[in-house]
Amino acid sequence: MFKSAVIRLTIGYVAAIALICLMFSIPVYNLTSNRLRTGAERQAEYIRKAIRPGKPPASFPELVQIREEQLSEDRAQLLSSLIIVNLSIIAIGGYLSYLFAKQTLRPIQEAHKLQKDFTANASHELRTPLAVIQAQSEVTLRNKKLTLAVAKDTISSNLEEVSRLQNITSQLLNLTKIGGDSKNFKAVDLVKIIKPESELYKKTSQADIELNLAKDVVIQADSTLLRQAIGIILDNAIKYTKTGNKPEISITLSKSRSSAKIKIADKGIGIVSEEKAKIFDRFFRGKNTEGATSANGNGLGLAIAKQIIDQHHGEISLEKSSPSKGSTFCIKLPLKKNDTSN
Repeated sequence: MFKSAVIRLTIGYVAAIALICLMFSIPVYNLTSNRLRTGAERQAEYIRKAIRPGKPPASFPELVQIREEQLSEDRAQLLSSLIIVNLSIIAIGGYLSYLFAKQTLRPIQEAHKLQKDFTANASHELRTPLAVIQAQSEVTLRNKKLTLAVAKDTISSNLEEVSRLQNITSQLLNLTKIGGDSKNFKAVDLVKIIKPESELYKKTSQADIELNLAKDVVIQADSTLLRQAIGIILDNAIKYTKTGNKPEISITLSKSRSSAKIKIADKGIGIVSEEKAKIFDRFFRGKNTEGATSANGNGLGLAIAKQIIDQHHGEISLEKSSPSKGSTFCIKLPLKKNDTSN
């Protein structure tokens, strides 16, 4: 689809270039041709006046013929030159037009691919819990020796799938809502965002979270969204802790002249090298989940976190990670303009 669109757009550009060349070439040809004829006529007039009185006038027809032949030759050369120049312009313009058309349509093509992949992945993620619910329900209904315990197990399992489905739809809605300019951006001290979120995870997961937070690090932010982004990273750190181990996490907040830096480090199962470039992609889930406390994610968390940080004109990156040694995520955010002191 996009290949044919590039070709159509290129043809349009080339047609426009050819029309412009034609519009300029016709007047140039006519003007130059007229000047050649005028020059030839003046030359003949000068020769006529310079001829000696005794020379027979029979030589003038030959002179006129030579002049016309030369004029025709000059016009032919002019026309050839214009054709060569115009064809060169059209060829170069066509090539550049193709590159320009390709470059112009590339963002649209990439956006279309992302949308297509997103739709396909979302459909798959939504179908899976529904398929499980349907299969379990059908098996239970066919069971002629159904007991209350089996029925409860089925209902409990179905409720888990419903919860998973709700989580997926909620995160999909988050992805569509997050973006653009937030009206909730206010000056906020990052300590007041990080500390409550870390306390929440300490209580709910019994995680050991060490804080090393610089004071007076003020940025313009949507506090709710930023807490969500930090919560996603903390949640991942806890989920991907080795089974049986207590989650150990450290959060460091520092600032430079123009930016704040949040580092969140864990001692979990880590991320293999070949997966590091994909961890912020939607629906991407790493394969190195063996031994993790929980690996039931849907691959949307870090994509949402990245979108939130992008909205804050910041950067989020995986600073380092290795299997069995944990991961360190780094978030950089611009300081509030009047807070640029070290």
